[in-house]
Amino acid sequence: MFIYFKTKDKMLEYFSGDRIECLICGKKFLSLGSHILYKHNMTVMEYKDKFNLPSCKSLCAKSTKDKMSKSLKKRLNYMMPISAVAKLGQYAKKRNRRDYEIDRFKKEGELLAEKRRIETETHANKILDIMEEERISVAEICSKYDLRAFHLTTACIKNKKILDKYNRIRKNKIRLIEKKTNKSKKELVNQVDKLKKQSIGTRQIAVQLGIGRTTIRRIIAREGGWGDFYKER
Repeated sequence: MFIYFKTKDKMLEYFSGDRIECLICGKKFLSLGSHILYKHNMTVMEYKDKFNLPSCKSLCAKSTKDKMSKSLKKRLNYMMPISAVAKLGQYAKKRNRRDYEIDRFKKEGELLAEKRRIETETHANKILDIMEEERISVAEICSKYDLRAFHLTTACIKNKKILDKYNRIRKNKIRLIEKKTNKSKKELVNQVDKLKKQSIGTRQIAVQLGIGRTTIRRIIAREGGWGDFYKER
């Protein structure tokens, strides 16, 4: 077997520079992956096998590795989805990384999942509290208080207590609408259906009945307490 580096120190020195040298043509780059593929028609693994380089070392300069590591940590903390963290763990396994590195990816994924769950439930409860106090729609709450509606949607899917709370608030809102219009829920639904069959628009129906357009849309779609949508879930 051909051994390019005689000692381990020389091999580590090769990976620790500001730029990494191509051992075929002698040119230096920040990363060798695309260079050896397009110029020398060789994959990364073939290059490593030829010069007896360790498979766990990436063909990048130290500065590039540090930059990518910082970027990855930032994404793990704020943006990266759990599926991507799982893929990183699978990738590490394929590349014969050590077991503790795979465990680290799993732990980071679990911590991120827990952090997101707490954040989502906190935001969802905040939206519901404002909704109960001020009697305004989710869209109005999100624009007024700079919150995100998907937090409420996700929390309702994953947490039954938050879903029950949301349904209770929706039922209370329906009761207020019934008081405002002096009509029962069934009468409102039937009247909206009649007007819709007459090809009257959502805005005109809302003006005629004296309620919001979003409520009319919910009645038509049978969502938000106006049908069996949430009962089935």
